[in-house]
Amino acid sequence: MAKVAPDIFSKAMFNTGQVCVAIKRLFVHESQYDEMVAALASEARKAKVGNGLSKGIMYGPINNKMQFDRVKGLVDDAVRSGATVAAGGVPIALDGGYYFAPTVLSNVHEGMRVVDEEQFGPVLPVLKYDHHELHYIPSEQLSH
Repeated sequence: MAKVAPDIFSKAMFNTGQVCVAIKRLFVHESQYDEMVAALASEARKAKVGNGLSKGIMYGPINNKMQFDRVKGLVDDAVRSGATVAAGGVPIALDGGYYFAPTVLSNVHEGMRVVDEEQFGPVLPVLKYDHHELHYIPSEQLSH
């Protein structure tokens, strides 16, 4: 987990999560869940947030107030619905910008807005699954 978490985290937070190709949610098997959440939270706590033109800054502000309010609302809704903030989860007061701490949420599930909707911000919900077998279905068996 310690080896892959930095790469997953950076792909989720690329451009502060404001790109269509950013990882929007992560599914982790229950046997590795706690370790992955801890590794991702560690990455979030190390992240440098601020003016993107400053040296050493990794993540800048959210684009505008409307999107900032949406991200904050999704996180607040998740917490009210039982999610745990493993890291982040709060705005950062910094030079008047719309900064939000890189956030890792655990104990999330389908039906929570942060899982069902695209957050387009620095938030990574981590879902646990317990199915350990994936079944291959040959294409000729799929209905067309």
